Amino acid sequence: MFIVKKNGTIEQIDKLKILKYINRTQRVSDSAAIADSVVKEIESRFDIFYPNTHNIEDIIEKHIMLYDSNVL
Repeated sequence: MFIVKKNGTIEQIDKLKILKYINRTQRVSDSAAIADSVVKEIESRFDIFYPNTHNIEDIIEKHIMLYDSNVL
């Protein structure tokens, strides 16, 4: 799966970068599970066009909120 970067280039989605973003923005105990669910959603939703960084950030934030609501 590929992503359109802010500068317009296209590159492979890096799960490690998603994990680093989660850890940088939120302190959650199971960030690896959140990253896995984010990657699964990206792979299932974007089959016709490549997502951009804003799409990915929105998906990450959604999964963090879902995780927080399940933990509480």
